Amino acid sequence: MKNIFRSKLIIAAVTLAGVFAAFGAVQQVSAQTLIEDCSDNSIIKCGVTSPADLIKKIKANKPSDLKAIYESFELAPKDYDAFAKEAVVGTAYKDGTIKVNGHIVATDIWSIGRNAKPYSEGKKIDGITYHKSKAQDVFARDSMPVFVWFDDKGSVETAILQPCGNPVGGKTPTPEYECKELVRKTVSGKKNTYDFSTNAPASKGATISKVVYDFGDGSAKVTKTNPSDTVRHTYTKPGNYDAKVTVYAKLPSGKEVVANSTACVSKVTVEEEKTPEKPVAAWQCTGLVGTAQTESDNSFAYTFRANASMTNARLIKADFDFGDASTVAGVKPAGVDSNTVSTNHTYAQAGTYKAKATLYFEAINGAKAPGNSTSVTCETQITLTKPEVLPTPPAELPKTGAAGAIGLFSGASVLGSLGYRWRISRRSNKIDDLISRLKG
Repeated sequence: MKNIFRSKLIIAAVTLAGVFAAFGAVQQVSAQTLIEDCSDNSIIKCGVTSPADLIKKIKANKPSDLKAIYESFELAPKDYDAFAKEAVVGTAYKDGTIKVNGHIVATDIWSIGRNAKPYSEGKKIDGITYHKSKAQDVFARDSMPVFVWFDDKGSVETAILQPCGNPVGGKTPTPEYECKELVRKTVSGKKNTYDFSTNAPASKGATISKVVYDFGDGSAKVTKTNPSDTVRHTYTKPGNYDAKVTVYAKLPSGKEVVANSTACVSKVTVEEEKTPEKPVAAWQCTGLVGTAQTESDNSFAYTFRANASMTNARLIKADFDFGDASTVAGVKPAGVDSNTVSTNHTYAQAGTYKAKATLYFEAINGAKAPGNSTSVTCETQITLTKPEVLPTPPAELPKTGAAGAIGLFSGASVLGSLGYRWRISRRSNKIDDLISRLKG
């Protein structure tokens, strides 16, 4: 029968001469403390000694209404064996509560007996009228022992008071417990390290007995009795892990149950630690230029200058091949950070020459060289022509006569024997100056 208090059945005594304390999970009341209620109001005269003793008497069905009474309170024949094995001892109080293991498991209790009371009301079961009374009205003492049987959720299913076997109805809260959240916090300054804790509330008779952490990486599980205590863990290998916590709750019956939730699983990703890539050096020869040395008297004198551009690199030397079978090796740049290297060369004769410069570099700043080569080559072409021969300028002898020192030049015949090489350059000015002095 489903009573008005959430379809739960509680069995209590109507009267009891003595006062009993709670007996924890013990299933039998000792003979020394047993007080029997042998009045006509008892459902089972003189009560029972244990859950198994109750089931034995129900099966005997003496008096003959026992099966009907208890089945109306949902203690059916299919439940007899489970009740006998699983029922625990609690305490029913005159204030209308039942406690098991210190937890209130029922409130506003009332009981039925065989006799009418001034404060009772009738309750029919299988055509027979029994009498329902509140605990505060019918209990002669403050408390008495009661055998309590719980359902799978930890709520009271059936209980029977030991002294008399009278059933009682009341409000029976269902214990509440859950794994609400696995809290994960990053530990500052420690790579791949986290502090874990658990948000796991429990109420209405349930208590958290322990929480067990599994970090998902094969490391040992960690157990804590206080869910709010932090557990620190460091992941040492890259991968994707499911860190989870399993919450264990203890019900008033003493039964331990497990609370699982997707909120108590946290996905952890540990990235593979990558070695920073070295920068790559880069270099190239941006040009080789040959420039005639205008300050030289030799028209085949040249300065060669090779220019480079560099990234994470340094120009260390250059080898020159002037194209006329002449070479020079290991020419250093002007400075450590210079991007230019130069050298001089004089060609022996006119012609067209292909000059080359091979530049050598080294990587710096921890960079690695591009490819397998540390050198590059650039070239330029030089074309040299014979210098132009100027015509002999007219010579004019002094008018002082044929004798003497001046006459030593024999006039134009002497001057005419002189040849002048002429370049269209500043060297022509030197020859003009020489002629002026000779004529002067």
